Amino acid sequence: MTKTRDLADLGGGFIQAGTGAVQRTVESKLQDVVSVKDFGAKGDVTTDDTAAFNAWLAALVKATVFGGEERRAIGFIPAGTYKISSTLTLPDAPLIIRGEGNLYTQLYFTQANGDCISVTKGDVELSDFQIISPTSGRVTGNGITVNNPAVSTNTTRGGRIERIAILLQPGDGVKLTNREQLHVEDVNVVECGGAGFDLTFCSWCTFVNCRARNCAGSGLVTDNQCQQLTFTNQEALSCGSPLMSIDGQSLWFVNPDCEYATAEYNPAGSTVGLAVTGFRHSFIGGYFGNLNTGVTLTLAQECKFDRIKMLNSVAGSAFQYDQLGGSNSKNTFYISGTGSNFADPMGVSGVASTYGSEGDLIYNGSTSLEYRNSALLTNKSIVQSGNAWNGNRLRLDPLNLWVDGSSNLRIKNGTPASDTDGNAVALITSGTFTPTVRFNGVTTGITYTAQSGSYTRIGNVVTFRLYVQLSSKGGLTGNFDVSGLPVAAPGIEQALPLFFTGGLGPLGDTMLTARILAGQDVVQVFKAAGAGAVRITDADVSDTFVLSVAGSYLV
Repeated sequence: MTKTRDLADLGGGFIQAGTGAVQRTVESKLQDVVSVKDFGAKGDVTTDDTAAFNAWLAALVKATVFGGEERRAIGFIPAGTYKISSTLTLPDAPLIIRGEGNLYTQLYFTQANGDCISVTKGDVELSDFQIISPTSGRVTGNGITVNNPAVSTNTTRGGRIERIAILLQPGDGVKLTNREQLHVEDVNVVECGGAGFDLTFCSWCTFVNCRARNCAGSGLVTDNQCQQLTFTNQEALSCGSPLMSIDGQSLWFVNPDCEYATAEYNPAGSTVGLAVTGFRHSFIGGYFGNLNTGVTLTLAQECKFDRIKMLNSVAGSAFQYDQLGGSNSKNTFYISGTGSNFADPMGVSGVASTYGSEGDLIYNGSTSLEYRNSALLTNKSIVQSGNAWNGNRLRLDPLNLWVDGSSNLRIKNGTPASDTDGNAVALITSGTFTPTVRFNGVTTGITYTAQSGSYTRIGNVVTFRLYVQLSSKGGLTGNFDVSGLPVAAPGIEQALPLFFTGGLGPLGDTMLTARILAGQDVVQVFKAAGAGAVRITDADVSDTFVLSVAGSYLV
């Protein structure tokens, strides 16, 4: 005979292993994480679990208020296939929603119209589940829509979307509108009827290892109001043309991948990998393959392409230009031709009057590089010449470029008279540094579990990332800061435009801000205090405190 007892009747409560652990009730312990199955969800693919999910979300909202203060509530979706028949609208609350992995937790949405998951203002974290629908029956709707309804102001910040698979949606896989500082990582969108990732009015967001495959629309779309977005290892595979449609300001791409798998959607001689509009975009590394045209630029300004590899073109051009932004657009293209087999390495779209503008450096597809240095679009070919003091220099008439005897790159408007008769040009440098935690400038007794930093300097801009995890703060007191930046800042204080912070200790997951001191290599860290901010101190920092800061500053 089997006997069962309610957990609440066990008595004695729960005590975690380890010195200093205190007794809690079993009920309190189990409420740390709220499971959707606590509200009757079955996850058996046939039972409609919509009501259970909505009751679960309502309970999570209540759990975000504890002792009169707001906290994050953690919701858990165990392995299973959960049938859902209407949009799950996540409330404006700091929620963490997790599954058991996108192979094991499946959300099976069956409604004809409407998004699968809708997020408005909440600082929500979603991870480790799959969104899927039947191959027929769904008519409209996106996989995940994150939308701040206050379109005129970009006030919704934070949140994470990680390790999620989105399949077979009639609209976009991920649709973001009016969002700041959202982190998206390891999100795969497959066979959706719209774009893989569609971004409107977004800024300071980061995308890492995201992929769109076999979508009817472009794999990635950004509109002209997007700015300061970073994409690392972004892939668009066998999607609609162009595979990526990029507009806006100051978008950074590292190792983008735009290609067609020839065994799937054959481009049939009309596919574009990357369509670029807007200005100050950078594309570093990456692979474009099995395309008709690698990159098209229309009214693009101040863009950079560095070490892009293009292979297996059906026909057409690696690059095509049309009205590159009007007079003085100053586009610079650093293009790796290694292995490129496009029919025309550098094509021309439109008539000669729209081919380039003042300040453009362009390969003309036949014999030389051309520099456009007048409003009349006069072609100035790069010419190699020499003299007694230096064997070779490049002349971009009337500019001269050379390397002096001390290995400095120099440039002069006019003919140089000597090895050093010209301005030195700042090159790209990178390396590592060791960040050091201080309290009122003192470091004695502080020990670390981890301590690392890396940086890249391009001209007078230093971009860096540092990470420290303490094992002991050494009993020190006073204001907290981190020293050891690779290059000291100039004589002005600078707020960091980009940062990520996390804490183990009194701060918890509090969002922090940072600034770099004038004339020093020191980062000060601040927390919110009323309508302003104050520096964090030893009272905010535990012996196992973690800090990760990333940003850029001028030197």
